[in-house]
Amino acid sequence: MARRTVLKAAAAGAAVTAAGALFAVRASADNILKIGISLPMTGQFNFVGRQVVAALRVFMQQNGDTVAGRTIELFVRDDGGLADNARRNVGDMIGKDKVDIVGIGITETALAIAPLVSEAKVATLVLSSG
Repeated sequence: MARRTVLKAAAAGAAVTAAGALFAVRASADNILKIGISLPMTGQFNFVGRQVVAALRVFMQQNGDTVAGRTIELFVRDDGGLADNARRNVGDMIGKDKVDIVGIGITETALAIAPLVSEAKVATLVLSSG
């Protein structure tokens, strides 16, 4: 049991180190890490979006707004829980805002943006999907 725990910890450490190296390479060119998030802030699932954004802001207050020497900048857009709105929001964030990471909320919107983020090769976080 202890061996598995040690191996898991080593693997997690290696992953964090690799991610840090990836961000460090990019940090020399741009010191801002742009994270674009499309969530239902209105509509039937507004509680999801409001809770996720509140959690992100609390985390940043408690842990700071930098990672690997880069300042985190959040772009939060309301998709109302609708797939078309999410596609439009994410397309704009990728094209106009040049986000490095995309965050998405509920399952329907996560499925709707999959082709966009795959084509653009943008890292994506599914924040509240079942």
